[in-house]
Formats: sequence, structure tokens, C-alpha cells
Amino acid sequence: YAEAALRYCEGQVQAADAVRVATLKTAVIPTTTFALSGWEDALSWSSNGGGRASATLTQIQSTQISDAATTAPTKLPECVVEYQTMGSPTFTMTVITARGFSPDYAADANGQTIQGAVVWLQSIVNAL
Repeated sequence: YAEAALRYCEGQVQAADAVRVATLKTAVIPTTTFALSGWEDALSWSSNGGGRASATLTQIQSTQISDAATTAPTKLPECVVEYQTMGSPTFTMTVITARGFSPDYAADANGQTIQGAVVWLQSIVNAL
């Protein structure tokens, strides 16, 4: 499921801005630093928002998962995207972080896993 989310979000950020889902449009994607990334901010993964990359939190619909009819997890996979700067001179890259959940996944009120598993994947799709 993490791979499905990663591939979906990679495709979205590589598509023309006009056809992207609202949460992954260029104007929504924050610029962060390597030292203060958005994907590491727990609030970026909260439906309540408030995290550095929370505006880009995108849940992947079951129609994007090929085997969803038989094994769809209770919590659908998701991703966040950020433009991350680093180095001197500074350069910017697009960082996509995705999470996928096992069918038996459960979390407590703070978002900490209490049952099942979470797989995290990350990619850099281009430098700006």
C-alpha cells in the first residue's frame, strides 16, 4: 500500500498542475529544509493539520489500489509532499513520503501504532 501511495503521488507531482488533486497542487506544497522536514512532523500526518506538510496530506482512494476488493486496509495509504532545500549553494528537491498500513492496523489517539504495521517509503522525483 505504501508503494501504491508513492507511485500515485509521484504521478501527481509530475503531472501538469491543472490536473493534480487539490492537495498536491504547486501552490499548496510547502518549502522546508533538510533539517526541518515536513514528513517528520507528526502533525503533517494528522487530519487535524497544523504540521509543516499537512496541507499536502493526500489519502489514496481504494480505486487506486489494484487489489483493494479483497485486501483493502482499514486505513487507506497516504502521502505528503514538500519542496526541500539543502546545501550551499541552496538547491531544492521534491520529496514525497508515503505510508501504507496493514489490514489490521490500529492507532491510539496520538497516532501511535498499537496494532498491525506501517510501511514508510520516500522518493525524490526532481530537483527544482
